[in-house]
Amino acid sequence: MLKGIHAVRWHELQDACGPARDVPDLLSRAAWGDAPSSRDAIDRLKDHICELGFVVREATAPTIPFLVELAEAPHIQCRPEILDLLLSIARANQWSNAAAAMPSDRAGDYAEPLDWERACRSALHDAAPSLQKLASSLESDVAQPAREIIQLLKGSDDSGRQSHEHAPRQRMDPWMSQ
Repeated sequence: MLKGIHAVRWHELQDACGPARDVPDLLSRAAWGDAPSSRDAIDRLKDHICELGFVVREATAPTIPFLVELAEAPHIQCRPEILDLLLSIARANQWSNAAAAMPSDRAGDYAEPLDWERACRSALHDAAPSLQKLASSLESDVAQPAREIIQLLKGSDDSGRQSHEHAPRQRMDPWMSQ
C-alpha cells in the first residue's frame, strides 16, 4: 500500500500550506490509522490539496492515485471521506473560472493553476477503472461519490474539454523521481 509514495518529490511541490512535505505522512495516517485519526488525516489533507473544498494546488494531482488506492482498500477506515475529497477535486474549477473572468491580456496569469486543474482531471481519468469498481460498491457512502465523479468525467477528456474518443496516452509525470 502506498508504494511509490517516496518516488514523488513532495518537497518540490506546493500545496495550500507551502511545500507538500506533509502529504505522505497524512496519506500514511489515513492508510494505517484508526478511524478517528484516519478521518482527521483526510480532513487535514483536504486543507493541503483542495483548499476550501474547491481550489486545487500543484500537489493535488500526484496525490490522486494514492487516494484512489486507499479508497479501493476495504480495510481503510475513511473510504467515504476519501471519495468525498476526490469528488471535491473533480468539481474544482476555481482557476478556470478565475481565468475566464480575466481580460484576455491577463490570461497567462493563470497558466500554471490551469495546468494543475488539467493534471487533476487527467489523474481522475486514469483512475476511471478503479472509480467504476467503487461505484458498484454496496456501501452507498462509497458508491455515490464515485458515481458522481464518473458523471463529472463523462464526455470530457483529461483537460475537461468535450471529447468523443479517448485515445491511449503515454505521459511521464513530472513530479516523479527519475
